[in-house]
Amino acid sequence: MDQPNNLIDVSPEPNLLSVVESVNQSPRQVPRKVLIIPILLILSIGIGAWFGQTLKISKAPEKTVNQVYLQPTPTVTLLQSEVSYLTGTAWKLTGGQKTVLKEGDLLTSSDIIETGSQSRLVISFDDGSIIRLDESTKIYLTSMIPALIALDNRQGIVYARIQKDLQHKFTVQANNVVVEATGTIFAVENSDQIKVKVFESSVKVNIEGQIQTEVKEFEEWDSKIAQTKIRGRSIAVFMDRVRPFTGSFHDTSGKPSGI
Repeated sequence: MDQPNNLIDVSPEPNLLSVVESVNQSPRQVPRKVLIIPILLILSIGIGAWFGQTLKISKAPEKTVNQVYLQPTPTVTLLQSEVSYLTGTAWKLTGGQKTVLKEGDLLTSSDIIETGSQSRLVISFDDGSIIRLDESTKIYLTSMIPALIALDNRQGIVYARIQKDLQHKFTVQANNVVVEATGTIFAVENSDQIKVKVFESSVKVNIEGQIQTEVKEFEEWDSKIAQTKIRGRSIAVFMDRVRPFTGSFHDTSGKPSGI
């Protein structure tokens, strides 16, 4: 028997609630590769931002910091000097104390040296320079560094034989007269007037800090102070002159007066 074409499916319809439950019980699984990609992207962005900030900081100009550095105090080299010859009596005054000198005694800057009557004293310096003090002479050692040996002749006669060295100076001051030498033999007398004698080469004579004249070999310079009035004021005027002299480096008794 033929079955009819129009058959009706009478199987029960699926329950909607059961369909929803089955969907909830089987969630869709996300692939791990899909999750890793955004994580890596976030990390790369963070690293790039950090690197850019670091580069910016490294390229930023450094702030100038004023730092104070303590410079070491330069060491001042002092020349050594000693009493190489003494006849008669001489003293050294240091800090108000008066000490009798003898040959071999060392002298230094700021020492005051004084000779008695009928006495002579020779001082030798490291650089080869030598000075001799006549009797009743008093000097003050002002400077004893290699660049400058300076002394103040306060009384008497000082003879000097200076090593030839244009880089180093030797000066003898008498009142406000300064005799400057860079290698010569000369004498400076400080008594009632200032006298300069040059036995070899030449020296410069400065008065009040200005070069007055140059005294050459076998010339003698002396200066007398004359009181004069200008506009009612009494001032001191140096009457200086340079003249030749004859003789050698000896005194009137014929004994060597030089070094």
